[in-house]
Amino acid sequence: MTWCKDDADGVTGAARARAWCVQLRDEFDTGRDVLLTPDHNAHDVAALLKEFFRDLPDPLLTRDLYSAYVATCSAYCTAAHQSP
Repeated sequence: MTWCKDDADGVTGAARARAWCVQLRDEFDTGRDVLLTPDHNAHDVAALLKEFFRDLPDPLLTRDLYSAYVATCSAYCTAAHQSP
């Protein structure tokens, strides 16, 4: 399983991708300016975002509001299908 980059290099590619993610996260965590280069891709950013949400002490979407989330999504999907 690769964490950031979708490398076809097997185990060494996965290890390199994980190291890349750790480096990016360390830069973000220390407050440094992070320069994303063309070598980074959407998978790198998505992996960092997933880790951020996973590490939050409390979930953003609580069980108490689950029915409200579903109703909102249903209303949005219905409206999206009705618009021209």
